[in-house]
Amino acid sequence: MDSIVTDLVEVMKKEKIFYKRKSHDDFFAQLIATITQLAFQTLDEEICAQWKKEGFRVDRKSERTITFLFGTVTYVRRRMKNQANDIRYPLDEFLGIRKGIRYSSLVLRNVSQLGSMMVYRHVSQAIDCLTSWRMSHQNVQQLVVKTGELIQAKSTHESRYDGIITKKKVPYLYLEGDGVKINGQKKQSLEVHRFQVCEGSQKVGNRSEMIAPHFVSHLNRKKAYKEMMAYLQAYYDLSHTVVISNSDGGSGYEKAVFDELALGCLRHEHFRDRYHVHRKMKERMALFLNSNIE
Repeated sequence: MDSIVTDLVEVMKKEKIFYKRKSHDDFFAQLIATITQLAFQTLDEEICAQWKKEGFRVDRKSERTITFLFGTVTYVRRRMKNQANDIRYPLDEFLGIRKGIRYSSLVLRNVSQLGSMMVYRHVSQAIDCLTSWRMSHQNVQQLVVKTGELIQAKSTHESRYDGIITKKKVPYLYLEGDGVKINGQKKQSLEVHRFQVCEGSQKVGNRSEMIAPHFVSHLNRKKAYKEMMAYLQAYYDLSHTVVISNSDGGSGYEKAVFDELALGCLRHEHFRDRYHVHRKMKERMALFLNSNIE
């Protein structure tokens, strides 16, 4: 404890505005990580001693790095094996840390919860501001998808996209989205939110038809967005696809929204709807002319 206080005093001396500096957070994040690392070491020894009584023996030791809300911890744990060659990691099982995942269950839950309330770029910015570690918006999306897969594995819910094994690989995808207001009686109105995607167009006689179109509409924009996201992830491998998107740029249809729908693609190009661009130009020109007249 004395050495910890001494180190903290040294940090305070170096940083006059101590509590406004990042070194403050870094110091405590590293302190907690070190204490956690030592605790894991002790816990691993105790758990493995119990497993030895059940016929397991230590096969080897290996490192693992996990990111918790308080920071990233690298620790060494024992891999154990029994006579049937069953390989287990007692400490990982005790902590509930899943194979192939670099984040704690609490991080998975919190990031997924934030991802359901805001765009992934904002989640990434929130993590950067409030924690000692960073996560790109691409990783946020991957984490949300992975968490959904884990939940799905334990759920009896049947998705309409279950059973899709081979994902389509296409050179181009065309995405559109907008909201349409439907006026009703007594000044009431509804707004229908709509997304559509297709693989291009082709001539059929004297008219053009979309290739493999898919439409999603809902009175709730977030639900329409999530449905389109689920469809794209289920049906397409976008790693070699150029995604071309179009919208009026209104609330909920900004470029960032389509960036997320196109995550993982080869390239994303976003355009504003021609009609709305012309309308906005007319509005701005009218304001300019009126200001000059005044």
